[in-house]
Amino acid sequence: MSLSKQETLQYSLRDEYRHSEFDPSKARIKNKYIYNQENIFAKSILSNIIISFEQFLASIYETLVLFHPKCYFEDKKIAVCELIDGDLGDILKRMIDREVESNIFDSLNALDRIKEKSSVDVDRFIPIRKEFEEIYYRRNIFVHNNGYVNEKYLGNVDKKYKENLSVGKKLVCDGYYLDNAISVLYKITASLHYEILNAIGADAEHYDSLANLGFESLQNKNYSLAEYIYGILRRHRTFQYINKAMYEVNYINALKLQGKDVTKLLESFDVSIATDDYKIAKECLLDNNDKVYEMLTRTYPESFSAWMIREWPIFIKFRETELYEKFISEHKEDFDKFLFEKEAEDEHLEEVL
Repeated sequence: MSLSKQETLQYSLRDEYRHSEFDPSKARIKNKYIYNQENIFAKSILSNIIISFEQFLASIYETLVLFHPKCYFEDKKIAVCELIDGDLGDILKRMIDREVESNIFDSLNALDRIKEKSSVDVDRFIPIRKEFEEIYYRRNIFVHNNGYVNEKYLGNVDKKYKENLSVGKKLVCDGYYLDNAISVLYKITASLHYEILNAIGADAEHYDSLANLGFESLQNKNYSLAEYIYGILRRHRTFQYINKAMYEVNYINALKLQGKDVTKLLESFDVSIATDDYKIAKECLLDNNDKVYEMLTRTYPESFSAWMIREWPIFIKFRETELYEKFISEHKEDFDKFLFEKEAEDEHLEEVL
C-alpha cells in the first residue's frame, strides 16, 4: 500500500487503550526522570572518587615537598621584597602552599611531578594508574558530556578501555563499574601510602596501617583489594622474615579466595624455619584440614586463640569442616567465652551508635 502526495493517513487510540493504566506520555517522562537520576548518581559518585583522591594526594604532595624541598624549588625564585618583609618560615610555607595548590587540581600531572621529583611511582609493583585514569576521564564525560563519549576521552584512555567505543556512544556506569571504581580508589591510595613511607625512609612498623587495611579487606571479603595491598607489601625488600611471611600468607589467601591458582606460590613458600602459627597457616592454604586440626590441638592456644580461629580469614575453609566443630566442642568454654565477649561488645557498639 502506498499513499499519494494528496492522501493522508490518520489513526486514533481506541477508548480501551486511551483509558488504560498505561500512558505513553507518562512513561516517557518517567523514563527521562530515571535516566537523569542515573546520570546524576554516576556523576556524583565519580566526582566524589576524584575529590577524595585529590584531597589525599594533596597531603601526600605537601609531605613530599617538606621532605625534598630542594627538588621541588630548584627552579623557583623569591622576590627581594618577600625576603625583606617576611619571616623565612612564612615565606617557605607560602611557597609550599603555592606549589601544592598549583598542581593538585590536575591530579594526573601531580602524579607525574612527584614521580619526577621524589621517585614516587604508583605503578612500581602493580600497575594501577591507567585504570585510575579511565575513571578520571569517565568522570569528566559524565560531568561535562552527560556520559557520551567524545574525542578527548578516546584520546586519553588506554586502548583496552575504548574497544567498540566511538564518539557519541553512551558509557556504562552501573553498580559493577562504580564498585570497581571505589576499589581502584583504595588501591591507588594504598600504593601512594606505601610509596610515601618508602620515600621518607619509614621504619617497618609504620607499614602496619597499610597491612591492617589489607587484613580488614580480607575480613570484609574485598579480596581484590587485599591481593593488591599484600602484593605490594610482599615485594618490600627490607622487611624481616616474620613480616614477609605474614604478608605472603595473606596474599596467597586473597588469591585463593578469588578462585585463583596458588599452587606455585605454595610450593615456593618455605615455612621450615617458621613458628607453628605460620606452619598451620600454610596447611590451611593447602586445605590439609586433618593436619590443621592435629596441629591446632597440639599448639592451642599458643599458636592461635579461640578468637583468631573463629574470626581470621586464614581459617575460612577449615571452619566449613566437621573437624572445626569438633575442635570447638573440645574447647567449648573458650569459644563460649569469646562469643559472650563479642556479643557484649556488639551491644555496647549499638548503644554508642
